[in-house]
Amino acid sequence: MSDLPLRGRCVMVTEASASGRVASALRRRGAEVWSLPTVEIVPPDDWDDVDAALADWARYDWAIFTSGNAVKAVTGRLKALGLPDAQPPPRIAVVGSATARLVESLGWRASVRPAERSAEGLVATIMEREPLDGKWVLFPKGNIAREVVPESLRRAGATVRETVVYRTVPAKTDAEAVRRRLRSGGAAAITFTSPSAAEFFVDALGRRIWVELPDSLVVASIGPTTSGKLRSLGRPPDVEATEPSAEALAEAVASALGRTGETG
Repeated sequence: MSDLPLRGRCVMVTEASASGRVASALRRRGAEVWSLPTVEIVPPDDWDDVDAALADWARYDWAIFTSGNAVKAVTGRLKALGLPDAQPPPRIAVVGSATARLVESLGWRASVRPAERSAEGLVATIMEREPLDGKWVLFPKGNIAREVVPESLRRAGATVRETVVYRTVPAKTDAEAVRRRLRSGGAAAITFTSPSAAEFFVDALGRRIWVELPDSLVVASIGPTTSGKLRSLGRPPDVEATEPSAEALAEAVASALGRTGETG
């Protein structure tokens, strides 16, 4: 395969503008990136609940991170509280290689990283490792996180402290301009890195227009939960990344477009 398998291809990227990892991975493969963030990551309305949860930082047996946004929010708040060198809980569980790398860049260790790339897989792996009855678990999350993790942990006997450390909100989108460009074949593929990105994009575009976009448009998902959301929105993904990372998603797009044989 060429070192630039996406040369001449336009790929639409809906990731939050603050990250840019997917866009960078696509550009390294030669793609023209059309950046259209559909979500924004913003702080909580206030930090009171987060601060109260972090006051017990040394008490937790586990900390569970299902996104890099949660890691960044927690470490940022520890610094704001004057606790930048606080030792993390003895066991940390993460979903995804990018989240694991971020945790490890802090000098922490990810004790659990499930083979199944989902919240369900994470909980199952933790429960295989040790009994959770009586354990204290910190679950920093976004405002629209699913309840799978805390509910499963509580059923296993854990005391779970949930706290919203960031909010995911819709970004402003020029929906009409997007409609025109997509209808005209202005993109070969579109990538989604979260269920909220998919939902906010389809809400802005319009469900009917979304399901009627050309079949030649490759819809790419970063993982099972995002794929499930896309299916519920009426158009399943054409390809899913082998792991929840920017590199894997870009590679999936390159492979999918290579199979189509399109030339842009």
